[in-house]
Amino acid sequence: GLKSMYFPTSSDSAAWWEGVNMHAASTVMMWIKPPATFPDGTYYRFGAAFGSGAYYQFLVSYPTATAFCLYYSNGNIYTDNTSSLTAGVWTHVTFRRSSATVMNVMYNGATEATFTHDVTGDPPTTSGLTISGVSYGWAGGSVAQVREWASALTDAEIVIEKNSHTVVKAGSYGAWPLATGTDTSDTSGNSRTLSISGTPTTGTDGPPN
Repeated sequence: GLKSMYFPTSSDSAAWWEGVNMHAASTVMMWIKPPATFPDGTYYRFGAAFGSGAYYQFLVSYPTATAFCLYYSNGNIYTDNTSSLTAGVWTHVTFRRSSATVMNVMYNGATEATFTHDVTGDPPTTSGLTISGVSYGWAGGSVAQVREWASALTDAEIVIEKNSHTVVKAGSYGAWPLATGTDTSDTSGNSRTLSISGTPTTGTDGPPN
């Protein structure tokens, strides 16, 4: 059956550095299975970018799960507590920007946290995706079915995507199954092949969909 990409060491990561603009309407989602043991404060990064007036990141940390909005241009660090991700259990996590000032963080299709903040100054227009990896604070474990849209999917559409191992909503910006340790393919048709660092391996299983 379908499996996942596993990130075991500090040299393992996967990334696409020209992702959707998470300052505008957007949706970024992935299945995550955190490792059993990992230092607190490490994180999965859904988007980060430099702009002429801002540097920002959207993160979910592990094992004490907190959703972060970091705006380095003005020194603000916005956090919203979420329920903890469970070690060894697959969780579907979505960041959805529904308006200029509202960002939802969703676990398994249900809202866990909502940001009501926005970048000041001149924000970036693309958002680099670091799917996982341990280096630089990235959390390890297994990741699969990473998908991005330059639009805000509805709650119902997010649940449909969660329940499908293939993309359902048309017009995805990028879609990466990560079905093996070497699967960097983009099934959106946009040829956004991931960059791999280190030697991720194939996970022992895949998401429950």
